[in-house]
This record gives sequence, C-alpha cells and structure tokens, in this order.
Amino acid sequence: MRVFSPVGVRRQFAEKKIDHTAEGCVIGLVNNGFGNEIAGLFFERLKELLEAKPVVSEVSVWRKPVFTRPSPEQLINEIAAASQRAVVGLCA
Repeated sequence: MRVFSPVGVRRQFAEKKIDHTAEGCVIGLVNNGFGNEIAGLFFERLKELLEAKPVVSEVSVWRKPVFTRPSPEQLINEIAAASQRAVVGLCA
C-alpha cells in the first residue's frame, strides 16, 4: 500500500513589510477554482466593488486550474508581477 501526503511542498517566501493601504495599488484576486459558476460571480462582484474605490488603480482576477492543488509557480509569478496586493479565496 502506498500512502500519499495531502500536504504540499512549502515554498520559501521573502519577508516583506506589509503596507495595509491600497492607495494606487493593482489588486489581484485569485479564485481557488472551487464552485465555478458561483465563484466566478463572487469574484467579478468583488472586482466591481474594489474598482469603485477611488484609491484602487486596477483589479485583475485569476483562477487556479485545480482547486485541490497548490497554485502553479508560473501563476504565482504572473500574479506577483502584475499586482501589489493579492486576495486568495474560496467560494462555494
């Protein structure tokens, strides 16, 4: 019998000072891919609400390909390059 661990490989992250303001920021919303139709509506509405804030410059939405697995490194790098803030979430 082979037993597989459900725990993914931890990635190393550089420590950064967190700035809690969103002024002039591009915000990335990352849909974990759970609950396709409802999640899509949720993240689009969240995008509309954030774009209505005068301090937010832009909001982009990405979707993980498989909700049960960690985000691919390429997706993380793409989001990090395009956003100053990111919100990752599930919607069921």
